[in-house]
Amino acid sequence: MKISTSDLILRTVTEGDIQEIARMWEYPQETTIDKAYEALNYMEATHSKNRQKQICHLCLGVFQREQPNVIIGWCGLDGEAEIGKTVLFYMIDEKYRNRGYATQCAVELINYAFKDMAYDIIYGGCAKNNAGSYRVMQKAGMIQNSFNKNGDHIFSIDRDQFLNAKKYLSVREKRDMSVEVRFYDEVEDQLLKFAVIIARSGGKWVFCRHRERTTLEIPGGRREPGESVEEAARRELYEETGAKEFSIWPVCVYSVVRDDAEESLGGLYAAEIFSFEKELHSEIERIVMLEELPEDNWTYPEIQPKLMEEARKRGVSS
Repeated sequence: MKISTSDLILRTVTEGDIQEIARMWEYPQETTIDKAYEALNYMEATHSKNRQKQICHLCLGVFQREQPNVIIGWCGLDGEAEIGKTVLFYMIDEKYRNRGYATQCAVELINYAFKDMAYDIIYGGCAKNNAGSYRVMQKAGMIQNSFNKNGDHIFSIDRDQFLNAKKYLSVREKRDMSVEVRFYDEVEDQLLKFAVIIARSGGKWVFCRHRERTTLEIPGGRREPGESVEEAARRELYEETGAKEFSIWPVCVYSVVRDDAEESLGGLYAAEIFSFEKELHSEIERIVMLEELPEDNWTYPEIQPKLMEEARKRGVSS
C-alpha cells in the first residue's frame, strides 16, 4: 500500500527497509535486527486481516518524497487498541516536526478510512498537554468531543463531516482545484521558503526526473535553516542536476495559492550550466535536456508551466 502527499510517501515497509525499521521502530532508541523482523512480521500479519469497516491494524512508514528510503516516522489506523473503535495514530521524528507532516498523514489516513475502507466514524486523540497534536487533530477536521479518565482529549470524525470537508479530496481532485500562481518583484526574505531554478545548458532546457516518477520537474526545493534563498537555489541546482560550474541569478518571487492552503512563497531563479558531475547523488534518477518546452508530462502541471512562462517573459532565454 502506498499513499503520496505533497511532501510525503506513506507506504507499507518491506524486508528491504529492515535497517530503517530497526532504527525507527522503538524511536527514539534503535532496536535489533531480530526485533525489526518481529515488527515486520507483525505488520504483515495484521495487514492481511484488514477488511472494509474492520481494520485490525494498519501501520505505514512515513518517508519524505525527497528521501524515499529513509523512515521519518510511522502512521496508521489501529482497530485493536480500543474495543469498537478504530483509532488514528502517527509519530514523526523530532527532526522533522513542525512542517505539517503529521497533518498530511492524518488527512490521508482519514481519507483512506472513509473512501477505501467504508468507515462510518474514525477516532483520534492526544495527551492533555500536547498542544501540537491537538492542532493536528483540528487541522485534520476532527472534533474534540470527550475526554479520557486521565484528561486526555478524544477526537472523532464521522462520514458526514468527512464528505463535507474539502481537505479530503483525492490528490487528482486537489490538482483540479483552483490554483493561483502569483509573481512579485520583492518580498521579505524570511517569507521565502523555497527556491526553484529554470536551468539551461548548451541551448537546452534542463529538467529532472525523480526515481519514483516518470514526469518532469524543475530543479528546486525547500530552503534549509540558516540558508539564504540563493544558497538554497545553488544547493538544489547542484543536488538535483549535478551542476558543477554554472551562473545563477534571481528572476522574481513566486507564490502558490490553493483553495485549501495559505500562500506559499519562493524565489524563482535562472541558471546557465557549463558542466555537470558524472553522477547524481540524490533522489533524482537522471536529468532530461530538451530543446523545446514540454506540452505535458509535468509533475505539477498547474504550477510549473506558469513558472516557465513568467521566466521567459522576464528574459530567460528561449
